[in-house]
Amino acid sequence: MTISRRTTYLSILLLIALNLLYRYPFTPHEWGVDSFIMHRIALSIVTYGRAKWILSPFSYLGMYPLSTPSGMEFFISTLSMMSGVSMEGVIYFTGLLFAIAGCLGTFLLAYDVKRDHFFALLSALLFTTAPYFVATTTWTMSTRPYMVSLVPVFILFLVRYHRTGKALWFVSAGISLIFLLSLHRLAFLLVFVIAAYMLSGILLKALRRTDMHYRMSPKRKAITYMALVSSYALAVMYVQYQHPYGGLSLSLAYSEGALFNGHSLTVILLNILANFTGKVGILFPLGIVAVFLYYKIPLKEHGDYILLLSIISSLLFLVTRTYISIFIISIFSFFIAAPLVFFILKNRHIRRRLAISLVFLLLISSLFFSAGMRNHWVQLSNCGGIVGGKRYMTGYTYSTGTYIRYNSNGNIIGNEALTASRLGTVTGTFIEPEGRVRPLELLTHDIEKPSDISVHPIDLTRVSFGTDYLFTENEALNAQTAWYRVMTTDSPVIQAAYYNYYNFSYVAEDRIYEGELYQSYSVNPQASHFLNEMHRENYIIYSNQKLNLWRYTP
Repeated sequence: MTISRRTTYLSILLLIALNLLYRYPFTPHEWGVDSFIMHRIALSIVTYGRAKWILSPFSYLGMYPLSTPSGMEFFISTLSMMSGVSMEGVIYFTGLLFAIAGCLGTFLLAYDVKRDHFFALLSALLFTTAPYFVATTTWTMSTRPYMVSLVPVFILFLVRYHRTGKALWFVSAGISLIFLLSLHRLAFLLVFVIAAYMLSGILLKALRRTDMHYRMSPKRKAITYMALVSSYALAVMYVQYQHPYGGLSLSLAYSEGALFNGHSLTVILLNILANFTGKVGILFPLGIVAVFLYYKIPLKEHGDYILLLSIISSLLFLVTRTYISIFIISIFSFFIAAPLVFFILKNRHIRRRLAISLVFLLLISSLFFSAGMRNHWVQLSNCGGIVGGKRYMTGYTYSTGTYIRYNSNGNIIGNEALTASRLGTVTGTFIEPEGRVRPLELLTHDIEKPSDISVHPIDLTRVSFGTDYLFTENEALNAQTAWYRVMTTDSPVIQAAYYNYYNFSYVAEDRIYEGELYQSYSVNPQASHFLNEMHRENYIIYSNQKLNLWRYTP
């Protein structure tokens, strides 16, 4: 559909404005679980001027013990130091920045694939207003959506390199790949995009060297294509359902969902559909139809085949559930946009007006669905199984952290991981339970020294979807086990040893679990001998509706 350049530029500006409007925050502070962890890590760079957890080049990519993919931590800490804006403010503006980057990158890729401004604008709209992408780029710092926002740019570099053969595009693709790997381990799923890039080139050459493609009738082409895709999809899903690999199977991954529970094939398929619809958008089923009816859509260039083969090959990773449903958001937007454009162009005169009206209603429904899902995820009143818990930091938690930061010193032990994690972002001190077996804050707060870390490579034959590191620590301390032991023991010797090792001086008690500890989402609260004994022997120094703060000495 032909649109003037001026109209296109204006539409892009309006699309950017819509993205900014969608990401207007409705919480008093940032939200999420990962966001507070990254906040603390980035804050340590600002405080110490360096990343203390970088012990090896593998640490930058999160493949070394006591590390995490660190690209975003360096990015937001640099922004904070250069701008003078608080880390919480930088996290909000970073979400806006990557939303705009995703919008422009998707527009450029879509226009490069099909020289149609309307198709490009529609693809960018569907991607950047996808429910999960909107929610996770609104004042939170989960790096998965930030990585996904740059996937279209990576594919664009590959397409440009194939078309022009210029080394500049190849180098740009390599640099972007390294940066994506530094954002999140999810970037390893780019393997199927790279595979699709190579397979698309082979496929195009094969089609050009044989006349079978030209001799086949359109009907026979359609039947052949649908038979191949359907057979492949059924075979891949059957294998993942019947034969778990990497410790996962469709039955395990999709037995529980927002609408259905069970292990039957029907329930699994319904949960798959619900999961992807919730992440990608209410028009997700339309994209499935477009993939199976791809021969009807006039997009037949190299870039098209990369996108199509990426979607088809992504079925191999269906067992990863959340990861794959997030990853394909940017790619799938093209397959939702293509049939909408085709539907409008196919109809003429009065029928085109009806088609445009129908497409407009579908887009409005999609936008409202995305807004509703964003508010649903952000405003959930039950966070991680915590009764009355919020996904965002409340004013009570923030005020407690502010009191600790300016009126005391020393590290903190809490009785619930999420609340403790949020306190740590405000206080800047080490806090347990941090939520991980070996938190890298052990290094950033000098509780452990780099010389204390001894590692050996893992057996590569045992690498699975759950593998985090390529190295394993020798005789590593389990911080979660140590926290649990001190919270349940009545031994003064153990308590004193824990006090000295972690140098903690305060106990932050979530009043929801007063006198108890909450270890994990799957375990019920347990009585804490440590807390109940402390109530009798120590004194409280600060209290509000959410937290009690105790001064502790063994």
